[in-house]
Amino acid sequence: MDKLLERNQAVYAAALTARDAAQSLTDQAVVARDERDRLQQVAEQKMLESQQAADAAQAALDAQTLHLGELQAQLAALEDTTAKTIADYQAGVEAARIAEEQRRAAERAEAERLAASGGAGGGVVSSGWARPTSGHRTSGFGPRSSQCGNGYCSTSYHYGVDLSGGCGAGIYAAAAGTVVYAGYNGGYGNYIKIDHGGGIGTGYAHIRPGGFYVGYGQRVNAGDLIGSEGNTGNAFGCNLHFEAYMNGSPVNPIPFLADRGVSI
Repeated sequence: MDKLLERNQAVYAAALTARDAAQSLTDQAVVARDERDRLQQVAEQKMLESQQAADAAQAALDAQTLHLGELQAQLAALEDTTAKTIADYQAGVEAARIAEEQRRAAERAEAERLAASGGAGGGVVSSGWARPTSGHRTSGFGPRSSQCGNGYCSTSYHYGVDLSGGCGAGIYAAAAGTVVYAGYNGGYGNYIKIDHGGGIGTGYAHIRPGGFYVGYGQRVNAGDLIGSEGNTGNAFGCNLHFEAYMNGSPVNPIPFLADRGVSI
């Protein structure tokens, strides 16, 4: 009985040990399962977040693609508008240039017609000099009585001669030279000055608005049409105020031109 009891106790102890080991393994298995479940939940959450991020990125890409298409369409429209604007501008510039050329040609033709009717203007003589305009002399060189009108008075000393061929009559280069001034010049109004070299120059004043046919730096020949008569500046009617210069100082144009075979 003692042996049997001892044996039963041993078997019971072994059974307890096996039970405890099984319980421990079961507990470990439960812990491992719970950890597995936790990790699976974490992985699923990460996957969900990753999917949401991927969806958001795709949505942003789609929106950017759509916006890019809109921008490209706007750019294409802007390029078309810009090209049309440039084309219209260039066409306008060309039309203005043609209109200006036609206007100047008409002015020259009218000036030449008026000059032809008045005679003598622009004709070049053997000395290489020409009469600067048609028409008669209305004022000489030197002292004169001051005349007032139109809000100003003339000077009491006249540094040139006035020749009146009529409003719009042609003004011609008295000799070959280079235009050293073409613009507004106080009491002279619209004014052209030509340097003929050797200290000799000539000046042409009271040119009408828009009556310039030459510009600064331009080379001209004797008798070339350079402008048309007007009354800009201190003038009392349309005329050409003509001056002659020697070494920068005005001289009497009447004998000056007479010495070169031109009568004014």
